[in-house]
Amino acid sequence: EDRARFFDAFAAMHGNSTSAGRAAYGDAFKSLDHFVRIHLNLAAGRDVDQLHDGMGFLTQHVALSNAFEKALQAVAPRLALPYWDVTEDSTLAVTRHGGDVAGLWASEVWRDDWFGNATGSAAHVVERGRFAYQTVGRGAGGGATNPYGLLRAPWNVNKSPYLTRAHTFCGESFSLSMWPSCAAHYNFTFHPAYDAWYDYVWAAGYSPHGPVHYFVGGYVNCAGLEERFGGLIDADGARSLALLLLGVPKNLWRDGYVESPSYCAADAEQTSCHLVCAGEPSDATWAAEMMVILLHYAELFSKTGLDIKYEWLERMAPSNYTAFLDVFCTMAWAPGEQMEAASPADVSFWPIHPTMERLW
Repeated sequence: EDRARFFDAFAAMHGNSTSAGRAAYGDAFKSLDHFVRIHLNLAAGRDVDQLHDGMGFLTQHVALSNAFEKALQAVAPRLALPYWDVTEDSTLAVTRHGGDVAGLWASEVWRDDWFGNATGSAAHVVERGRFAYQTVGRGAGGGATNPYGLLRAPWNVNKSPYLTRAHTFCGESFSLSMWPSCAAHYNFTFHPAYDAWYDYVWAAGYSPHGPVHYFVGGYVNCAGLEERFGGLIDADGARSLALLLLGVPKNLWRDGYVESPSYCAADAEQTSCHLVCAGEPSDATWAAEMMVILLHYAELFSKTGLDIKYEWLERMAPSNYTAFLDVFCTMAWAPGEQMEAASPADVSFWPIHPTMERLW
């Protein structure tokens, strides 16, 4: 009963503007887009992410959760924002599905009457249940949007009007060991390495929490990378490049190596609306610099325990840089909502951070 009340209240926050919701539920009501905009504008800045990768991660998300809970209670006063013990999902994927990552999506939380399931959809959208074909809000009155004017990060060129869950990165997935486990949460909570607040809060955003966003969100518009690059990369390289999308488009945009189109018409083909490299692939000096940056990102991510290799980048001949970047700089790859700054649009976002608050 509580679960249904939570999902119904979330649906009401999605289905009403703040003004319409206040007329129906009182002055404490705020729309879902209100919270999406807060998270988006704080996390999608060019110069700094004010919510992640830093000391403010826990406190900022606790504050956001508390504000969201008050708005929920305008619709259903008896509600408290629930937490999602994600460690149970990885355990069940091992015990019931032999450790297959697909076992995550067989969990009851993805049933039609829970979060809904997008694994059966080629369009990566939920097609049944309460959240079927949930629409993404549009920007108005300033603030961050994507090139199509949707409430998405500037580096997310996805034109789909519906909330997107890819669950893989271009068809590739991190191993199940990346999903937060009981051991990861136990060590994070009790290990002496995290006794100091500085060490604790820096670790909080990563292994105990971050992979849930990665696995749910994923990346679309990029299947078959090995074929797309015409043999310039092998299967290992294609897999690693796919998983590198975890942070590369966002970081390249923040570092000024790629730009987001200022505008893409609603009827523009997705393939024509993509991040644009700041240099020309035919410029040997720029191409070499770009490849050094990609190698740097790959080495950095591999050191965090992610299943990412970088030897394929080291082996690539400079004579192939232009051909590689010709493809790389014209890809319309795009993250699902949970992988980017507009993640609060997804109902599965909201129970994640109360779990971190509980551990704290």
